[in-house]
Amino acid sequence: MLGVVVLALLCTAPCAAPPADTAIAWSYDLRAGDHLVYRELFRQEIDGSAAQGPRNARDKPPGAPFMSAGRYEWTSHLLVLHAADNRLLVGVQRNRARDDSIATSLDSSSAQSESDRARLQSRLRGRARFAQANVLTAGGDATQPWAARREMRSKILWNAFELPPLPSTPVRVGDRWQSTDPFAFEMRVAGTDTLGGESCLRAEGTASAAALIPRQVPDSSGFVLKFWYCPASHVVRRVVLEGTYPDVNAYDVHETVVFDLAERKRGEAPAEWMRSGELRQGALAAAALGDRDVAAAALATPGLDSIYTGADTASARMLLALAYRAGAAAPAPPAMTRLLASDNPRVRTLAVRALARGGAADARAQLERAAADSDYFVRAAAARALHADSATQRASAVACAIPDSAREQLARARRSTRAGSPAGTTLRGMASEPFRGWPYGVYVPDDYLGDEPFPLIIYLAGNSGPAIEGVQLGSPAFERTGYLVVYPNSWGGWWRANTETMVDSLLKEVMRKYNVDTDRVYLSGLSNGGTGTFDYASLWPQRWSAAVVAMGAGLFGFTEPGGDRPFVSNVTHVPMLFLHGKRDQVIAVAATTKTVDSLRAQDANVAMKIFPEREHELVPGSGDDGATVDFFQRHESRTIPKKLVFAAATTAHARNYWIELLEKDAPAAGNALADDSSIPDAVRARLGALVHAEVRGAIDDNTIRLDAQHVRRLRLLLRPDLFTAPEKIKVVLNGKTVFEGPLPNDCALYARTLADYGDPWLAYSAALTFDVPR
Repeated sequence: MLGVVVLALLCTAPCAAPPADTAIAWSYDLRAGDHLVYRELFRQEIDGSAAQGPRNARDKPPGAPFMSAGRYEWTSHLLVLHAADNRLLVGVQRNRARDDSIATSLDSSSAQSESDRARLQSRLRGRARFAQANVLTAGGDATQPWAARREMRSKILWNAFELPPLPSTPVRVGDRWQSTDPFAFEMRVAGTDTLGGESCLRAEGTASAAALIPRQVPDSSGFVLKFWYCPASHVVRRVVLEGTYPDVNAYDVHETVVFDLAERKRGEAPAEWMRSGELRQGALAAAALGDRDVAAAALATPGLDSIYTGADTASARMLLALAYRAGAAAPAPPAMTRLLASDNPRVRTLAVRALARGGAADARAQLERAAADSDYFVRAAAARALHADSATQRASAVACAIPDSAREQLARARRSTRAGSPAGTTLRGMASEPFRGWPYGVYVPDDYLGDEPFPLIIYLAGNSGPAIEGVQLGSPAFERTGYLVVYPNSWGGWWRANTETMVDSLLKEVMRKYNVDTDRVYLSGLSNGGTGTFDYASLWPQRWSAAVVAMGAGLFGFTEPGGDRPFVSNVTHVPMLFLHGKRDQVIAVAATTKTVDSLRAQDANVAMKIFPEREHELVPGSGDDGATVDFFQRHESRTIPKKLVFAAATTAHARNYWIELLEKDAPAAGNALADDSSIPDAVRARLGALVHAEVRGAIDDNTIRLDAQHVRRLRLLLRPDLFTAPEKIKVVLNGKTVFEGPLPNDCALYARTLADYGDPWLAYSAALTFDVPR
């Protein structure tokens, strides 16, 4: 009722919209201190009734058949913390008001039906509170990416917001435009309706979202967006987003989210928001995106120490992160003692960060205790504070000084990620050509400032490989850590050539953009992503410190040309852990056990963990019992091996540490299929992939010995630290000496390759090219 009264003040009589044939500009009338309250309703129905039995036309893998339905309600608070220069700093906090969900297994005879129901209930349960923020224009365009993981596990909810982007030019009924959000809705002004006594313009649009949520047959109208903009009050009173998509195991998911404006308030004090548990997280999220003045004003709110000593752990984490990023003083000693004892490892890490700034009388004693913490990142932060002068990364042994201009350019790019990468998990678009705009997810820890290196995980989703699915499954575990995490976006098998090229480009982009600890770069994925993990470990072993394959198909999942790829010989130097559920009905456990047997036969650095009672459900942090993160934390370095066996089916991505394949043999001369000019180039390429090139190489002191089969031309990517005396080296290829003399040391080449990869492990200062003797 209060909302009706407040809104009625805007229009003493029913507010009329302009005539339908009059084009008007749409914009939001929002000011600092504005507080909009919406009621959010989210409905989700999942149809898994066809999951069992013969595979249908959509090739559904087997699973537990079930039906589920859920209805969830939140009270959503939008808080305008700052408004100036056509920019609105808006925080939002959504508090769950109701949760009604039903999950029913259809296989009543199954002994697993109760566990199935419990698992589905857990899947449907949303977060009781959620907060995010953005800087919007007056037209609702977001200048920062929105959070990719929100109140519920949903592939469309993250794109629903109470203030949708408005058309950029004046429009009338019948006019069309395209929205600027990732779904790119084709919008039109469909008509007028009366809501809350006010005449409002109804906008409607459809989208396929095929790139973000792959489908067998893209449907341009698979997702529908509607919202009602009211010109007299300059607000949107209602937003409806609805869509249907296939989820894991091709279950059909139908979702609807509705926002209804309930109340509008003006002139509230941000300090009151900070003191309210119903609003605090939204205000803190907004302050974290503001400039130093906004952050300082938020931190000056009286009584904030009560947040540190209260039971609201999420708010304590947000406040600590805000203070750390703003360079504020550490909390008072009683609060610090409580924070260092928190059961949340991120809170403990941030408390150590604050403690390291000094000022506390017993700071060193507390840091020494934190250095023995059970959490890896708490220990690392404490050790860094206690040994501030020690190196944080392996120094390059290349005798080259990086030009100051190149060094500053890289440092500037990494510093800029602090402002452009809000903490948390967001979806972004690639900058690299030809994949510009292609989506990917990224998690940025709340203590990342761009001024020190952070470890990196590349995580590949299962199913058809959408980034949003990786985010949904990986975030609950990874957001409790200090890893940078990147979720590439595939459409189908990760081992497809164009997808491999995209991930290669994305990895280079991320390494250049973020300050990555290049000693700790990790790879993991589940199901389809597990299969892709093994593939990428084989393609680029030189890039990884360790890899975890969860429920992948190993050596038995490749239908693309290339014979027996991935090649086992290529991954023997990468520490790898294979995880599988013994009851997996989607990918048999034998795919893992037989692959591990093949790796062990070549003395690879491999481990395996089989879960006797688990199915196709080894999610990081929960289904895997923490094995993924634990494995990464045990491997904190990379090496450049001096003895390699390198096999390849094509010359795409054909680098293995310091050997690069430039040209390989084609099918044998006289082969009738190879010589037939009527054969399409694509088929000819497949024939070529059946000829496997192999190079065996070893560096012994100052001599490189190479044996190459089916290779016509190769290049060695070298650096002085590979040799005991680089002043005089020898290269012997297939028994013939092809080079003898001092190793060239081209610092310009080193600078270029370092800039290209963003990774000193992959940079080199000498490149020697040879035709292979016949």
